[in-house]
Amino acid sequence: MIEYDLVSTVRELSSLRRLDLIDADAVVKWAIEHVASAPSNGALVQIACEQTPAESFAVDNLLDELLAENGEPPMDELTAGWTIARLLAERIIGGSIPADVGANKIWWDVAIKVPNLRSRLQVFNGLSSLWEDDAKHRGDYERDIVAAAIQLLEDPIKSTQI
Repeated sequence: MIEYDLVSTVRELSSLRRLDLIDADAVVKWAIEHVASAPSNGALVQIACEQTPAESFAVDNLLDELLAENGEPPMDELTAGWTIARLLAERIIGGSIPADVGANKIWWDVAIKVPNLRSRLQVFNGLSSLWEDDAKHRGDYERDIVAAAIQLLEDPIKSTQI
Protein backbone atom coordinates (compact mmCIF):
# COMPACT_ATOMS: atom_id res chain seq x y z
CA MET A 1 0.00 0.00 0.00
CA ILE A 2 1.26 3.51 -0.80
CA GLU A 3 0.87 6.75 1.14
CA TYR A 4 -2.47 8.61 1.08
CA ASP A 5 -1.11 11.72 -0.64
CA LEU A 6 0.30 9.51 -3.36
CA VAL A 7 -3.09 7.82 -3.71
CA SER A 8 -4.69 11.25 -4.11
CA THR A 9 -2.21 12.02 -6.85
CA VAL A 10 -3.00 8.72 -8.56
CA ARG A 11 -6.72 9.57 -8.40
CA GLU A 12 -5.96 12.94 -9.99
CA LEU A 13 -3.78 11.37 -12.70
CA SER A 14 -6.38 8.72 -13.42
CA SER A 15 -9.05 11.43 -13.65
CA LEU A 16 -6.93 13.48 -16.03
CA ARG A 17 -6.38 10.38 -18.19
CA ARG A 18 -10.09 9.47 -18.22
CA LEU A 19 -10.90 12.95 -19.50
CA ASP A 20 -7.96 12.82 -21.94
CA LEU A 21 -6.37 15.92 -20.37
CA ILE A 22 -2.87 14.38 -20.15
CA ASP A 23 -1.20 11.77 -22.28
CA ALA A 24 0.03 8.40 -21.09
CA ASP A 25 3.67 9.51 -21.36
CA ALA A 26 3.08 12.13 -18.64
CA VAL A 27 1.87 9.34 -16.33
CA VAL A 28 4.95 7.24 -17.13
CA LYS A 29 7.20 10.23 -16.39
CA TRP A 30 5.41 10.78 -13.06
CA ALA A 31 5.77 7.07 -12.17
CA ILE A 32 9.49 7.14 -12.91
CA GLU A 33 9.89 10.12 -10.58
CA HIS A 34 7.89 8.44 -7.76
CA VAL A 35 8.72 4.74 -8.00
CA ALA A 36 11.47 5.08 -5.37
CA SER A 37 8.85 6.10 -2.77
CA ALA A 38 6.95 2.83 -3.23
CA PRO A 39 9.30 0.31 -4.90
CA SER A 40 7.20 -2.66 -3.75
CA ASN A 41 4.08 -1.34 -5.49
CA GLY A 42 3.73 -3.55 -8.56
CA ALA A 43 1.49 -1.33 -10.67
CA LEU A 44 3.59 1.76 -10.03
CA VAL A 45 6.73 -0.13 -11.06
CA GLN A 46 4.96 -1.41 -14.17
CA ILE A 47 3.88 2.09 -15.15
CA ALA A 48 7.46 3.34 -14.67
CA CYS A 49 8.68 0.54 -16.94
CA GLU A 50 6.33 1.38 -19.82
CA GLN A 51 8.08 2.31 -23.04
CA THR A 52 7.46 5.79 -24.38
CA PRO A 53 5.44 6.63 -26.29
CA ALA A 54 3.31 4.69 -23.86
CA GLU A 55 0.23 2.77 -24.86
CA SER A 56 -2.73 4.65 -23.35
CA PHE A 57 -4.83 1.55 -22.73
CA ALA A 58 -2.03 -0.16 -20.81
CA VAL A 59 -1.31 2.89 -18.66
CA ASP A 60 -5.01 3.41 -17.89
CA ASN A 61 -5.36 -0.22 -16.81
CA LEU A 62 -2.27 0.07 -14.63
CA LEU A 63 -3.66 3.23 -13.01
CA ASP A 64 -6.84 1.30 -12.18
CA GLU A 65 -4.69 -1.52 -10.79
CA LEU A 66 -2.70 0.97 -8.72
CA LEU A 67 -5.94 2.38 -7.32
CA ALA A 68 -7.22 -1.13 -6.57
CA GLU A 69 -3.99 -2.05 -4.77
CA ASN A 70 -4.76 0.84 -2.44
CA GLY A 71 -8.42 0.07 -1.82
CA GLU A 72 -9.77 2.57 -4.33
CA PRO A 73 -12.34 1.81 -7.05
CA PRO A 74 -11.37 2.17 -10.71
CA MET A 75 -11.86 5.64 -12.13
CA ASP A 76 -15.05 6.17 -14.12
CA GLU A 77 -15.89 9.19 -16.26
CA LEU A 78 -18.33 10.80 -13.82
CA THR A 79 -15.99 10.48 -10.83
CA ALA A 80 -13.12 11.76 -12.98
CA GLY A 81 -15.19 14.79 -13.95
CA TRP A 82 -16.11 15.57 -10.35
CA THR A 83 -12.51 15.08 -9.25
CA ILE A 84 -11.14 17.52 -11.81
CA ALA A 85 -13.98 20.05 -11.37
CA ARG A 86 -13.38 20.07 -7.61
CA LEU A 87 -9.62 20.33 -8.08
CA LEU A 88 -10.10 23.34 -10.36
CA ALA A 89 -12.55 24.87 -7.87
CA GLU A 90 -9.95 24.53 -5.12
CA ARG A 91 -7.40 26.27 -7.34
CA ILE A 92 -9.83 29.09 -8.16
CA ILE A 93 -10.57 29.63 -4.47
CA GLY A 94 -6.88 29.45 -3.56
CA GLY A 95 -5.94 31.88 -6.32
CA SER A 96 -3.48 29.56 -8.04
CA ILE A 97 -5.40 30.03 -11.29
CA PRO A 98 -7.38 33.10 -12.32
CA ALA A 99 -11.12 32.74 -11.80
CA ASP A 100 -11.97 33.18 -15.48
CA VAL A 101 -9.38 30.61 -16.56
CA GLY A 102 -10.62 28.11 -13.98
CA ALA A 103 -14.24 28.64 -15.00
CA ASN A 104 -13.32 28.05 -18.65
CA LYS A 105 -11.40 24.89 -17.73
CA ILE A 106 -14.29 23.55 -15.66
CA TRP A 107 -16.61 24.06 -18.60
CA TRP A 108 -14.41 22.98 -21.53
CA ASP A 109 -12.24 20.33 -19.82
CA VAL A 110 -14.95 18.78 -17.67
CA ALA A 111 -18.55 19.65 -18.54
CA ILE A 112 -18.12 19.27 -22.28
CA LYS A 113 -16.42 15.89 -21.81
CA VAL A 114 -18.83 14.59 -19.14
CA PRO A 115 -22.36 15.36 -20.33
CA ASN A 116 -23.92 14.25 -17.02
CA LEU A 117 -22.20 17.20 -15.31
CA ARG A 118 -23.18 19.94 -17.76
CA SER A 119 -26.26 21.15 -15.94
CA ARG A 120 -24.40 21.30 -12.61
CA LEU A 121 -21.39 23.10 -14.11
CA GLN A 122 -23.31 25.41 -16.50
CA VAL A 123 -22.84 28.32 -14.07
CA PHE A 124 -19.12 28.38 -14.90
CA ASN A 125 -19.81 28.71 -18.62
CA GLY A 126 -22.26 31.53 -18.02
CA LEU A 127 -19.97 33.47 -15.69
CA SER A 128 -16.98 32.94 -17.96
CA SER A 129 -18.94 34.31 -20.91
CA LEU A 130 -20.08 37.32 -18.93
CA TRP A 131 -16.48 37.93 -17.79
CA GLU A 132 -15.30 37.89 -21.43
CA ASP A 133 -18.09 40.17 -22.68
CA ASP A 134 -18.11 42.80 -19.92
CA ALA A 135 -14.66 44.12 -19.02
CA LYS A 136 -16.16 46.81 -16.80
CA HIS A 137 -17.63 44.26 -14.35
CA ARG A 138 -14.97 41.56 -14.44
CA GLY A 139 -14.22 41.93 -10.73
CA ASP A 140 -17.86 41.14 -9.96
CA TYR A 141 -17.81 38.09 -12.22
CA GLU A 142 -14.55 36.89 -10.66
CA ARG A 143 -16.16 37.05 -7.21
CA ASP A 144 -19.18 35.18 -8.58
CA ILE A 145 -16.90 32.48 -10.04
CA VAL A 146 -15.16 32.09 -6.67
CA ALA A 147 -18.57 31.83 -4.98
CA ALA A 148 -19.64 29.17 -7.51
CA ALA A 149 -16.39 27.29 -6.84
CA ILE A 150 -17.06 27.38 -3.10
CA GLN A 151 -20.58 26.12 -3.70
CA LEU A 152 -19.22 23.29 -5.88
CA LEU A 153 -16.94 22.16 -3.06
CA GLU A 154 -19.84 22.29 -0.62
CA ASP A 155 -22.06 20.23 -2.92
CA PRO A 156 -23.48 17.53 -0.65
CA ILE A 157 -24.03 15.18 -3.59
CA LYS A 158 -20.36 14.49 -4.15
CA SER A 159 -18.44 15.96 -1.20
CA THR A 160 -18.79 12.72 0.74
CA GLN A 161 -18.26 10.48 -2.28
CA ILE A 162 -14.99 11.85 -3.63
